[in-house]
Amino acid sequence: MSKAKINPKSVTILAMGPTTTQYIASIGAQFERSTKHVWAINNAGMWLDDIDLIISMDDLRRDITFDPEYVKGLTGRGVPLLTSTAYEEYPSTMDYPLKEVLDYLDIEPGEIHPLDNSCNYSLAYAMYQGMKEISLVGYEFRAGYSLTTLYEADKFAKEKYGVDVPFWFKYYMKDYMMRATEPGEFGCTYLMGMCKERGIDINLALGTTLMNADLPVFYYGYQEQPNI
Repeated sequence: MSKAKINPKSVTILAMGPTTTQYIASIGAQFERSTKHVWAINNAGMWLDDIDLIISMDDLRRDITFDPEYVKGLTGRGVPLLTSTAYEEYPSTMDYPLKEVLDYLDIEPGEIHPLDNSCNYSLAYAMYQGMKEISLVGYEFRAGYSLTTLYEADKFAKEKYGVDVPFWFKYYMKDYMMRATEPGEFGCTYLMGMCKERGIDINLALGTTLMNADLPVFYYGYQEQPNI
């Protein structure tokens, strides 16, 4: 049986959220990549094997003063490191092409601010590089709901609004809503919308909280879900 042809313009970007374990498991089962390129962000670049690029936008000369092992780990992998400023003492580093990426995104400096962490810089760089299929793994900016939280939120919703409230009410109880623990989710969703507009396919990890993909599909407002 012949292997499936891999899109040469496809990339998997690995961040440090929980769904990165899915990628590790899939590689262990398949013994091969599902995309042509594999990039890793920050700490993921220190311990994941078979990667082509590490992306970490934090300044290395600043980080070396308080986390030298981290900098040593990133720069000593023998993998190109894309960062905010390349330094000669770290031969693997490359300058992030900020102006070129902003021009590609058609974003004026100071207009909007989607490049607010290394995850979003990585997604924007993949777009700029002409990738047509981008898989985002470990892109969790907030934790998912626990069963206990869902139970308590559902109980509260029924006590406040009546037992006939639809199932999705629990996701809108403000005291129980999951809040972001990492900055960047809004910028990421903005860039994903830009990908949709430009015909770039985005693949999300199963169960990711990004774009609420971990929730069941429902249409807000409807007492009974429409059959469409």
